[in-house]
Amino acid sequence: MVRSSRDAVRRLLDRNPQARVVIRGPHVTYRGWDLHYVGGDGLARFMEDILVQEYQTLRDRVVYLRAWDMTLAAENTDFHVNPMCLNQLSNLVLDYTCTR
Repeated sequence: MVRSSRDAVRRLLDRNPQARVVIRGPHVTYRGWDLHYVGGDGLARFMEDILVQEYQTLRDRVVYLRAWDMTLAAENTDFHVNPMCLNQLSNLVLDYTCTR
């Protein structure tokens, strides 16, 4: 799926060099975290490595938003990131893409 999205982003940027693309890094939750070794955010680092590796060829044209620190520091309610944190992430993306 990541390779397909990377290829689609490449085609988009070829068609429209003015397009701006932001890829948000993972934040993983898992309800069975206490019963399984990959519980909680255990797979997120692996997923992040995949994203960074697959988008390596587009790194000068795509912004990678590493949201790990922000989501990790935020309160997680009902196994998901607090909506206030999600709003801040949205604001950060808009700041990257809509300024100037």
